[in-house]
Amino acid sequence: MLRIYLNKKLNRLEMQIIIDKNRELLPVGNMKWTGSKVSAVEFGYALHTSLTINRGNTDIKDIMQFIEIFFNIDLGDYYRTYIAIRRRKKDRTEFLNSLIDGLIKKWTMIMKMDS
Repeated sequence: MLRIYLNKKLNRLEMQIIIDKNRELLPVGNMKWTGSKVSAVEFGYALHTSLTINRGNTDIKDIMQFIEIFFNIDLGDYYRTYIAIRRRKKDRTEFLNSLIDGLIKKWTMIMKMDS
C-alpha cells in the first residue's frame, strides 16, 4: 500500500513538472478551469468519444493531460470520476447539457435583439 501511495505521489509530481514545462508553450493567458473537476472530466471524455481530435486516434490520457495543462487543473483519478459520471441516475451528461442550454439561451437572446 505504501508503494502504491508513493507511486501515485511520484506520478502527480511528474505530471506537475510536465504541466509547468508545457504551460510556457501554450499561446494562452492565464486560462483556468473554474468549473468542477467532474465537469472537466465529462468534457474530456465527450471529446474522446466524439472522435473529433486526430480523427479519433488520440488516447484519453492525452486528452486529459491536454485539459490539465491548458486549463491549469489537476484532474486526479479521472477514470474513477468517469465511473461516477456513468453511474449517475438523473443526468449523466449534466455539464454537456448545461453547455447546450447556455448556447441556446444566447441564440434566443440574439434573435430577440435582432427582431
